[in-house]
Amino acid sequence: MATVPRSSHEIDDPGRKPPPPGPLTEEEFLDWCDEDTKAEWVDGKVVLMSPANVQHALLSGFFYRVLSDFVDHHRLGTAFNSDLMIRLKNGRLRIPDLSFLTNQGMSMLSDKLCDGAPSQVAEVVSPDSKDRDWLDKYAEYEDAGVAEYWIVDPLEDRLAAFRLKGGKRYSPIDENDGKIASIVVRGFYLRPLWLFGDELPKVAAVLKELGGHS
Repeated sequence: MATVPRSSHEIDDPGRKPPPPGPLTEEEFLDWCDEDTKAEWVDGKVVLMSPANVQHALLSGFFYRVLSDFVDHHRLGTAFNSDLMIRLKNGRLRIPDLSFLTNQGMSMLSDKLCDGAPSQVAEVVSPDSKDRDWLDKYAEYEDAGVAEYWIVDPLEDRLAAFRLKGGKRYSPIDENDGKIASIVVRGFYLRPLWLFGDELPKVAAVLKELGGHS
């Protein structure tokens, strides 16, 4: 598994709430990380998350609104934005840009985090998160048993999705007829053209195509 790079997310970033010195246990990290501090915990280290740029915020917001309305309408489960912390294997607490829990998966939620693998997670790539999203988190989500991982990469105008095959390794979900369709969320798909055209389409128009609204 690739190592976590040092970047503007790291603990020496000026102007941010400094964590206690030295490696932290998970309990120490959760005690330190309040609701105003967005941070992940990786192998005992605190990784402070940088504020999203405008493109990142627009893409993640669009994905969240479409998925959230769709699963609500079909009563499939609940979508979360980047406020939900996920406990993964091998000493990691991550905050995906987007995650989806089935109705049964909601039992994994506690006051502070989701204790286990969501059915789907998505990350929107930023310039300082490329390796982390394509390498580190890909391997972590695969190892943790996240059934489906989506990557929105505006740096390359690329949308990719992967599903666990045989419960062990990710396999790409191929684009078909201009769509990448979820295996986990039945009936849900995204068109790369929606994400990387001149402007994002209206959420209502996308949901009408998906059948996400009555």
